[in-house]
Amino acid sequence: MKKYILKILLLIHFMALCQHWEIGGGLATTNSRNDVSNFNILNSRIGADVFCRYNFNHVWVVRGDAKYLMISGNDTYNSDVISKVRNYGFKTNVFQITANVEYNFLDFRDLKRKVRFSPYLTAGVGVAIFSMQSDFVNPPKLPAYPTIPFGFGVKYMLNKNWNIGAKYECSVLYTDKLDGIDGSNPVKVKPHVRSADLANNDWMHYFGVNISYTFYKIKCPPHHEMLLKQSDVENTK
Repeated sequence: MKKYILKILLLIHFMALCQHWEIGGGLATTNSRNDVSNFNILNSRIGADVFCRYNFNHVWVVRGDAKYLMISGNDTYNSDVISKVRNYGFKTNVFQITANVEYNFLDFRDLKRKVRFSPYLTAGVGVAIFSMQSDFVNPPKLPAYPTIPFGFGVKYMLNKNWNIGAKYECSVLYTDKLDGIDGSNPVKVKPHVRSADLANNDWMHYFGVNISYTFYKIKCPPHHEMLLKQSDVENTK
């Protein structure tokens, strides 16, 4: 029994040494869908993120990241008459922390292969904290709200350690207050002018490019391989 336990422990240890960590960061352009802006390119601003990946294998990856997004909207850019009459604008700074899972479609880290890139899908959960400036005299105080980010991207391995990538992520917010107006204050902007879409929560969009560095763990020491071979020989006796 001890022989099998030793073999299992050695196998787990060898698998752990094959795993690696990856850290990186990037820049992005941001946008949003809310009661003021329905993904208007004129409301685009900038964002940034830092992240840490744990690569279980060439397919499955977990990623933790922290994003800073600048979000804005202004009725000046809207074409409908009601929005122009409302004449409302806002700027919101968002700090978002998320935990995500990634699925790579290709084994792009194998240096023996010609394929050096892979598209991937990502999804996760997170929390967003807001800091706002709006046309309200007293903008609403916004606490942290849960978010569900999901999206897709592509990774390209420059060499064994360095990687570059691009991604699009959309975050669904469990609130309608990204723009400062919701069902609790539907007519505060202008009297008799409806200011909030009560049926929908707000969304954030993140189009980014990034660079990352992969840390590979040291290969198994020779004596570990000898122990594994010895265990195999003893099991055949």
